[in-house]
Amino acid sequence: MREKVMGMIASSKGFVLNKIATVVVLLFQQDYLTHWPTFFNELYQWSAHLDFFLLILENIHDQIVSQVFHRTNKEVQENTLIKDHMRLEAVPLLMNLLREFLMSHLTKPLIANRILKIIGCYVEWVDINLVVNPEFLPLLLTCFQDHQLMLNAAECMGEIVLKGMKAPEKIQLIQLLNLVPLLTPQDDPMLEEGLSRLVNHLGVELMRVYEDGTPEEKQASIQLVEPLLIHLLRYLSNEYDDTAMQTFGFLTIYLQNLKKNPKLVDGQFLMQLLQILIVKSKFDPEADPDQEDEFGEFRKSLKSYMESVAAIDMNLYTTCVSNLVLTTLDNKSLDWTDAELVLHLIFIYSEAMTTYQSIQPGEKIKGQSLFVQNQQPTALGLMLSKMFESGVSGYPHPSIPVLYFEILIRYHVFLQLDPKYFPEALQTFLDARGLHHPKRSIRMRLDYLFLRFTKLLRKEMVQFVDHIISGLVDILVIQDRVREKSLVPTKEHESSGQFHLFEALGFLITTETIPEDKQAGYLYFLQQPLLLMISNQLETQDLVQIWKLGDLVSSLGALYKAFPENCNQSLGQQGQQALSCIVTVLGKHRQYVHVRECTRNAIQRMTNGLGVHVLESIPLLLTNGLIGEDSELIEFMPFLGLLVHKFGPQIQQVMETLWHPLFVKIQTFLAQVPIGTDDLVNQDTLLKHFLQLLTTLFSYDLYRILVQPGRLFDGSKHSRSRTTIASHSTIV
Repeated sequence: MREKVMGMIASSKGFVLNKIATVVVLLFQQDYLTHWPTFFNELYQWSAHLDFFLLILENIHDQIVSQVFHRTNKEVQENTLIKDHMRLEAVPLLMNLLREFLMSHLTKPLIANRILKIIGCYVEWVDINLVVNPEFLPLLLTCFQDHQLMLNAAECMGEIVLKGMKAPEKIQLIQLLNLVPLLTPQDDPMLEEGLSRLVNHLGVELMRVYEDGTPEEKQASIQLVEPLLIHLLRYLSNEYDDTAMQTFGFLTIYLQNLKKNPKLVDGQFLMQLLQILIVKSKFDPEADPDQEDEFGEFRKSLKSYMESVAAIDMNLYTTCVSNLVLTTLDNKSLDWTDAELVLHLIFIYSEAMTTYQSIQPGEKIKGQSLFVQNQQPTALGLMLSKMFESGVSGYPHPSIPVLYFEILIRYHVFLQLDPKYFPEALQTFLDARGLHHPKRSIRMRLDYLFLRFTKLLRKEMVQFVDHIISGLVDILVIQDRVREKSLVPTKEHESSGQFHLFEALGFLITTETIPEDKQAGYLYFLQQPLLLMISNQLETQDLVQIWKLGDLVSSLGALYKAFPENCNQSLGQQGQQALSCIVTVLGKHRQYVHVRECTRNAIQRMTNGLGVHVLESIPLLLTNGLIGEDSELIEFMPFLGLLVHKFGPQIQQVMETLWHPLFVKIQTFLAQVPIGTDDLVNQDTLLKHFLQLLTTLFSYDLYRILVQPGRLFDGSKHSRSRTTIASHSTIV
């Protein structure tokens, strides 16, 4: 078979030759060690057919050496034996042939580049002396200086640099290569990326020598690193992010060692590095919007390097960042990319400060010390003041609002320390820069941020309650959901953001400093439109309107979620009205999953504030169909356990009312024959929740409800129930 295959080589071309080469290498892999030890002697006879010769070498690399493909342990062991045998008998002559072929084809870039790629693949595992010698190395350096061959020659050099060896030999090798003078700027982006990768390999290997070497080796490695730094900065600042990313390994290990050894720190290098990192963090206005996520990941890496610079020299970082921010915000005609960049720098400033503190001895800077020290504003305090005064919040670009409001949340203490900026900060939330922004996705994010803002600055907001409510009343109206092609309303809807607004307002109006009568008035103003809309839509059969009813119920739940425990009587009375309305909605539209889900969520949210009123409504809710499907029973059981935990003995009468129907549902569900894995998991989950509920009942001395006639342990009626539960409990 081997003779037949070899006989086909001369007459075959193109893809047929590729297939023949694949077959030959598979035969080689199978027979080389046992039946075909003369493989390379025969292959050398066909070296005149250079294309086939190179194909064989490429396929050997892919089949035997390459780690791209997963291999079993047996395959790895067999391939290792093949490589060991090749090193002893074939590789020296093979590398010599490749050198001769490369030398004779320097004027043919296509062939020369192909040979260089093969050399790069084989350098990884052959004896380094077969390449680094007076005959081979000058040839590779010649290729490195040829614009058409430079990229693949750089890859070869990179593989040579990465060869494992002792520190003195590594230093000697890099000195011998002397590649730094050859790292000249190139017009081709691909060449720049390849050279950037080579600089990274050189830097990483030298810094590893520095980390593990003797004092003499450390000194020698640093002397070789210093001329590389200018190239590190040049490739890091390249307009193409892919080129810049190639240097990250070198930059990471170098900064790590600067942190450990301040004597290595060069202030000028750090300043240039920080300036480059900041510029690279700027959005490219012409970039493809689809690549925004990739840039986000790239920016995270740049941020970590900026934090490293801050950890090494916080004064330098503070001076550079604050000067840029203050100067940029003074410009009244900002480009959106500049505006976004300075906000990004302000936002991440505290993280850089945290990184600096984590490695510095002494007292941590916390809270107000971030903004004021020795009765003077810090750099961050000055930047925030300039941000408010510049009016950057009104910049008409969608990248600005969310970042601006994230800054308000992160640095809310600043607004407490310098309250003159608070009205402006609040107003940005209320107008078209914030919650009234024309872009829906931004509004939905800001709804949540406003909730966080309210929870952090509740006391400061109390005096503006009337202004806040009047400013938000127009966006508290729950809208219809748009129908999808299936005529089912969309699940993603702006009302999910409005729930945050209702929660924020509920939290705000129940502040202790607000008189109870005013609290009741605010609640009436917010709740009554919801109740009126529910009343008007109660009899509807339109699916969109029914989903809207569910959203209105959720809005009521959100409004009461942040109420204080056992709120005052006037609020409680309105809460009872809301509960009654929710019960009515459930009774009318219990067949819809969305309505049941919204009802359960609302009831859970209202429990803390309305307390016993919610407890009293539970039996009626269950009667009206609160639990429709078996999976909903699983969701309800933990809530019931929380009620027992919250109310203790107070819940006994309610539990006596609902225990029997609830237990019948549990028994029925557990008695069903499971069809698949999901059914088994659901039954096991329900049983776990049920047993947890029993444990909670016993812990509050509520076990008496279980021994009443007709209950769980009434032996005359429920021997089958005990059998069902026992059979499932063996699984748990």
